[in-house]
Amino acid sequence: MNNEFKSNQGESNQGAPPAKKSKLIWILPIGCLGILLCCGGGFGLLGFWGYNLAYNNDGYNTAINTIQESAQVQKLVGSPVVIQRNMDVKTENEGATTRFIYEDTFSGPNGSGTAEIAVLMDNATRDFTTESIKVTIDGETINLTDEGDFSLDIDDSGE
Repeated sequence: MNNEFKSNQGESNQGAPPAKKSKLIWILPIGCLGILLCCGGGFGLLGFWGYNLAYNNDGYNTAINTIQESAQVQKLVGSPVVIQRNMDVKTENEGATTRFIYEDTFSGPNGSGTAEIAVLMDNATRDFTTESIKVTIDGETINLTDEGDFSLDIDDSGE
C-alpha cells in the first residue's frame, strides 16, 4: 500500500500542467525601443533641418567664399584661409525677413581673425542674401560686404 500511495503521488505531481508564459512578452521591449527611436529620430531630423537652414544657404556660402578669397584677408593672415564655424547663430525676426548673424573665426598660416556675417532670409520665398561681412584682424575691422558683389556690366556693342 505504501508503494501504491507513493506511485499515485508521483503521478499526480507529474501530471500537473506547467505554468503558462505569455507569448506577448516581446511587445514591451520593442514598443519601448520604437518610442525611443521615434522621439530620437524626430529630434535628430529637427536638428538636421535647422543646421541645413542656417549653414547650407546661398547668403552664408557667398560670405564664406568672399572671406576666403579676399586679397586683404589673405595678405594679413596668409593663404589658405580656413573658417571655423561657430554653432551659436543669432536670429532676429523682422516680419517679412529673418536676419541670421554668424560670428565665426578664421585662420591662415600667418594669423587669425573673427568674422561677423549677417544674412537675410525672405520668409515667404526662403531666399537668402548676404547683408554684411565684417572681419576683424589684429584689432582692425575690414568691411568686405562689397567684395561679394561680382556683377559685371558688359557692353556688347561691338566697339
